[in-house]
Amino acid sequence: LVYSMLFCVGAKAQRNKDVFTFYDIDGKKTTDDDKSAYFTRLKYRNDTTWRLDVYDLAGPLINSITFSDRTTKNKNGVFSSYHPNGMLESTGDFKNNQKNGTWLYCDTAGKYVSQREFMNGVVTDSIDLTAPKPQPISNDTSKTFTRVERESFFKGGQKDWTKYLTKNLNYHPAAIKANISGRVTVIFIVDKLGKATEARLFQSTHFYLDDEALRLIENSPKWTPAEQDGRIVKSYKLQPIIFRFE
Repeated sequence: LVYSMLFCVGAKAQRNKDVFTFYDIDGKKTTDDDKSAYFTRLKYRNDTTWRLDVYDLAGPLINSITFSDRTTKNKNGVFSSYHPNGMLESTGDFKNNQKNGTWLYCDTAGKYVSQREFMNGVVTDSIDLTAPKPQPISNDTSKTFTRVERESFFKGGQKDWTKYLTKNLNYHPAAIKANISGRVTVIFIVDKLGKATEARLFQSTHFYLDDEALRLIENSPKWTPAEQDGRIVKSYKLQPIIFRFE
C-alpha cells in the first residue's frame, strides 16, 4: 500500500500539517498495512477550524466533520456523511454541536430528497424535494437556494473552465502510479459576489482525487452568481471533475 510511505501516522496535530491515523476493521488503531481498513485525516484550516475526514482505505469518503479545535470535541462548521458508493447522504452545518442552518439530504443516486432548516438542533422547516411541483424554497435572498431560475456559472463558460482545469489540475503522483482515476463532484456555494465558498464533496471517489477536486474549486476564480426573481442570490452549485489518463 502507498499510504504508509506517504502519510505520518499518529503524529501530533500541528498548524498546516495533516495528521493521518489508521484503523483496522474493528476500529482499533494500527500501524500494520495488512490490517488497515480505514484512515482519518485531521486537517488544520485555521485557528478555529479543524476538519476530520474518515476514509475507506482505498475507497470513498465516509464522513467529514469540522471542529472548532484539534481536540475534535466541538462540532462547529460543515458536516457531511456519505453512502457506501461515495454519494453524499447529508450535509449541513453544526454550531456548538447542534445542527444549524440549511441541511440537504440525498439518495444513493445523488438526487436531492429533502431540505431542512435547523435552529439550535431543532427543525424549523422541511421541504420534500422529490415532489413533482415542490414549493419554492424561499423568497428570502439572504438564504442559499437549491433551485433557481438562472444557475450560477463559471465566467467564460465551459471553454474557460476547461482552460482553468488544464492549467491548474495536479494529478497526484501516487494516484498515477496506482492507476487511480474517476469522477469527483464538488458541491459548493456561489455567493452574491461570485466567490466559491463552503466546498464539500458531493461524490467521493478516492482521497487523492477528492483533495485535488476540492482544491480546484476553493482556488477557482469568481463565478457568475445565480438569479431568482430577477435578484442575485446565493446558491448551491454542483461541479463534476473527471480525472483520467490520456
